[in-house]
Amino acid sequence: LQKAKEQSYTIHNLDIKLRDSHGEEKDILSSTQTIELNGELHMLNTLVDITERKETEELVKKSNERFFKIFNLSPVPTTIADFETGYRFVNDAFLDLFLFTRKDVIGKTSAELNIMDAEGRTKIFQQVVKEKGSSVRNIELKMRDKNGKPLDILSSSEIIELGGGNFFLSTMLDITERKHAEDLLRKSNERFFQIFNLSPVATSISEIATGRFSHVNDTFLNLFSFTREQIIGK
Repeated sequence: LQKAKEQSYTIHNLDIKLRDSHGEEKDILSSTQTIELNGELHMLNTLVDITERKETEELVKKSNERFFKIFNLSPVPTTIADFETGYRFVNDAFLDLFLFTRKDVIGKTSAELNIMDAEGRTKIFQQVVKEKGSSVRNIELKMRDKNGKPLDILSSSEIIELGGGNFFLSTMLDITERKHAEDLLRKSNERFFQIFNLSPVATSISEIATGRFSHVNDTFLNLFSFTREQIIGK
């Protein structure tokens, strides 16, 4: 202020706090400029009440803080990424699953990290576009960790606005063990029905509740001179 009194001086958009006549604190954006009136220097002040804007900014800040607390603590691998420029945020669960450090990941795409082929990224992008920006749920992807270990991933993505830009928020559920168990069960069933069908003994499987046949082997059909179509469901 002393400097402003002594010479021509301008201060733009100084964030200050003032009180009204009731003692209520206000957030004010103040600008000051010296002007000459009647041969003397005066100070021209403009004051803009930004209290509501500051309150809104504080609410947004707290909301973002809550979001990132949940984001970071989630046990499900979760990322926020730009399709072109790569990952902006990743949580610890993602780093643990893919064996990376945060420094390894930020600013790189999944293709650059070699954890997913370009086709997988295109599949997600095209699905989001197809759904016109709405959530895309449970897309099965083939991925791999830093060491090249294959991973079966069930991914869900949606576009979110963050800091004025649009980003992909994605969750990645590791279903590798489940897929392995399903594959073992499928192979076990295949072996069972191979034995079932090749058995020289007439064999059938029927529902307990209805008594209807669900499976019969060739020996059964030959014994009773039926076709499979004539038997199944009866």
